[in-house]
Formats: sequence, C-alpha cells, structure tokens
Amino acid sequence: MREVREAAALGRRDVLSGKGSFGIFGDGKELAQIALAKVFRNGDFRAGYYRDQALMMCLGHVNY
Repeated sequence: MREVREAAALGRRDVLSGKGSFGIFGDGKELAQIALAKVFRNGDFRAGYYRDQALMMCLGHVNY
C-alpha cells in the first residue's frame, strides 16, 4: 500500500506542477485491491478498472 500511495503522490505532484496532463489515482482503494490479489487465481476473470494500480502491482504486472 505504501508503494502505491508513494507512486500516486509522485503522479499527483507531476499533474499539479504541469508536467503531466492528467492523473487518475486509486487512493483509498488499496486495501480492497490487495485483498483481491491474495484470493485471485489463474483463470479468474476480472474486468479492468482504471484505478487498479495496487491490484496490478500485487499480481506482479506493474512496478514503479
């Protein structure tokens, strides 16, 4: 959760300083996404959500 929050803070800083055009962050949803990642198994299906940074990080699909 800490890593995802730190990445969101960096992204938000870039957006607010004008370096980024927009930012979508999943603050407050990390715990639920981490819990989902713990019970997720190969073959499980999910519809993607644009604030799934914590889930994707726990599953090893994203790193910062």
